[in-house]
Amino acid sequence: MKFLEDLCKAFSPSSYEKDALSVWDEFFNSIPIKSYIPYHEYTDNLRNSVYSIGNGSKKLLFSAHIDNVCGRIVKITDKGTLMFSQDGGICLKSLISSHVVVAGDNGLIPGVVQKVALHLDEKRSDVGDWLDYRINIGCTSKKEVEDLGIFPGCIFSYRPEINTKFGGEHLICGTGLDDKAGVWIVGKVAKMLMDKDIDITPYTIYFAAMSQEEVGCVGAKRVARKLNPDYSIDIDCTFADTELVGGKYKDLDINLGDGAVISYGADKNLELCNKIREVAKKHKLKYKTNTTRSGGTNTKSIQDFSGDCITALLGYGLISMHSSTEIVNRHDLGSCVDLLYCCIKDQIF
Repeated sequence: MKFLEDLCKAFSPSSYEKDALSVWDEFFNSIPIKSYIPYHEYTDNLRNSVYSIGNGSKKLLFSAHIDNVCGRIVKITDKGTLMFSQDGGICLKSLISSHVVVAGDNGLIPGVVQKVALHLDEKRSDVGDWLDYRINIGCTSKKEVEDLGIFPGCIFSYRPEINTKFGGEHLICGTGLDDKAGVWIVGKVAKMLMDKDIDITPYTIYFAAMSQEEVGCVGAKRVARKLNPDYSIDIDCTFADTELVGGKYKDLDINLGDGAVISYGADKNLELCNKIREVAKKHKLKYKTNTTRSGGTNTKSIQDFSGDCITALLGYGLISMHSSTEIVNRHDLGSCVDLLYCCIKDQIF
């Protein structure tokens, strides 16, 4: 799992994906070539990175987003703490008392989100507002902060970390598994195709690590417009918080260990989803199906910004989405890899 470990250890909030992209590039450049040679199509100014194999007439796109949730510094106080706000999906509940990293002119600065001691907190049961909290980076004055290269507008996110043996051999816990686990899946499918000699003559297959999904699926729009694929399977996580949710979400039925999740919805092509499901049955691969709304992932943007692309969404269960303690099951990730590989091998496109 070194590839996934390196991805999750790389600080890569939306618009600051460069460190994780270096891991992505290194992975493709280090794959031993046994059959197909990967070609680096491009890395654009949004930090989308695309590799390809084959030169057939049908264009297939397999993609995942390499950014994770983040916030922005809005003010430096006279006491040297940082006021901050949300910038795409980061959760205030999860941030409270967490370790974070702030990116400034002089590099990455570690910090913690400080809160009022429970004994002094008159709003104990109320999470409060973003501006009720501060990031402490160990400074005691505004000048100290500025000398570290921190200013209003700097980006921050959770401290990158990962435990690949959480609770034993099958669970992984860490930051940014949404959607670096998906990036790992895309990379591993590419490696399998390069390791095995199967016929991909009909296809040009693109493997994309996309930027800025958490702030409006920005990267996917540009990739879809540029590549204009015929088929796309987007890889992203889905909710597996079945134990803790209630209300309108009480009927969630995805659990860790259920395998790949084939999503159905308005931005997922019915015929393609059915074909993927039949491949899973044929090869006896573990899977589940679910219903997801149109939008919320890159799938809708790929559908909207390509010419006439047939789209699908393949997922894996994840607990505690958008927190610093996201949890996935490694066997679910493997099921996604095997299912995508078999879809190409069986030439369902």
